[in-house]
Amino acid sequence: MKKYQTLKTPTGVECVLFPMLYMRITQGINGKYSHKGDMALDLGGKDTGIDPIYMPCTMICKWKDPKIGAVLYESKNKVHMADGTEDYIHMLTIHDNKISDIALGKTFKQGVETGDEGTAGNATGNHVHLVFGKGKYTGGYPMKKNSYGTWVLPKQLDPRNVMFINGTTVLDDDNYNFKTYVAPYKEKGKAQALENGIRIRNAANLKTTSDTGLRLNKGDIITYVDVVQAEGWYFAKYKNAAGKYRYAALCKINHTCKYWKQIEK
Repeated sequence: MKKYQTLKTPTGVECVLFPMLYMRITQGINGKYSHKGDMALDLGGKDTGIDPIYMPCTMICKWKDPKIGAVLYESKNKVHMADGTEDYIHMLTIHDNKISDIALGKTFKQGVETGDEGTAGNATGNHVHLVFGKGKYTGGYPMKKNSYGTWVLPKQLDPRNVMFINGTTVLDDDNYNFKTYVAPYKEKGKAQALENGIRIRNAANLKTTSDTGLRLNKGDIITYVDVVQAEGWYFAKYKNAAGKYRYAALCKINHTCKYWKQIEK
């Protein structure tokens, strides 16, 4: 990502971005040097110098350890991840040489600079040790040793399922093929139905009580004014011929079951 870059879904949920301008992975998942059984990445930035770290989504500083330059952040809200799920996450970075300016309890907005590569702790050359965990930080020392003797986050996530690389220059991704986020629909516009029998609803949910009994069919066009998220789906909000707001399912938030194609902003 670039400094001050932000990215959200059509319903305003922040997408998790790779937290540096350059991606150069120097040790990957389950790396034989110090990542056995670990989902962490070591990131070397553009070169052997010191590159900044940007906030991948809006997060709160929850824990620090200056001896190893470690900072743990927790997402302020649920975030949209590369595997299509939305949940709270926490993120641990290690080896920053100076973390005194990162205050506990402070909220950092997506895109702001929060830290740097470094060599604090057991590090060879300037880099960032980066790992994500599922859900909120539960307190206490965040890492524990696994069966290989590696210190890991207990609920660690595969980074390929977390981060998008929009705005990042990829120098070496260790053949992990990270995803770029592309919104399935614009926030408002025109869409054309791809399927027959799409339910017209009087509320943005999947309940039988919201089904009007009317249907939209392949080729039908709606002009929607908003995208609403509910029950794991995106719904288009539009007005019918009588001027009443109605809703139609667009697709799941992981971009599957896509019933419409965008035809105009």
